Amino acid sequence: MRRVAAAGTAILAAALASCGSSLPAGPFAEPRTPSIQCTPLAGHKVMTFGDDFVQNHGKATAVIDKVTFVHPHHLRVLRIWAVPTTADLAGALSGPPPPADPPWQMVGWQWNHRHLAKGARVPPATGRYDRMNLVAVVSLTPGARRGTMAAMDIWYHVGVSRYRFRTSLGLVVVNRKSCPI
Repeated sequence: MRRVAAAGTAILAAALASCGSSLPAGPFAEPRTPSIQCTPLAGHKVMTFGDDFVQNHGKATAVIDKVTFVHPHHLRVLRIWAVPTTADLAGALSGPPPPADPPWQMVGWQWNHRHLAKGARVPPATGRYDRMNLVAVVSLTPGARRGTMAAMDIWYHVGVSRYRFRTSLGLVVVNRKSCPI
């Protein structure tokens, strides 16, 4: 009887442990090619990473609950914004993000309409590039010369349905003027 109870407890513990990772990707899901972006700090204390995005392929507005880095090492997340875009825009910048006011503007980039990622509303896409870029400002932890993360996890909901979408883009930040080849 004790073996059956112990086995039942082990199965229940395993089932509960897997609950957090069994959410479907939901309306943000789409095929992506895994890749890694390397960005040097080049004398700056922070860098701005805006290569990842989400696009809502559903019929109702999604709300982002949280964004986390997957397997971060020696990286400190200072802020993550959701920035509406209507063009194929992405990139990384050594240093802080641009100011909200002109003269820094690009067609399709709506930096002045950014929101913190947590709580950002992502309406259904109406065009190919109608999406939210996830713009993270990060720094290295004290004493680190290199920091990495494997991807981003975006936890979100549509109505009462909960989802998790993992991006396919990793990040390497180095404390030097250029990335090693």
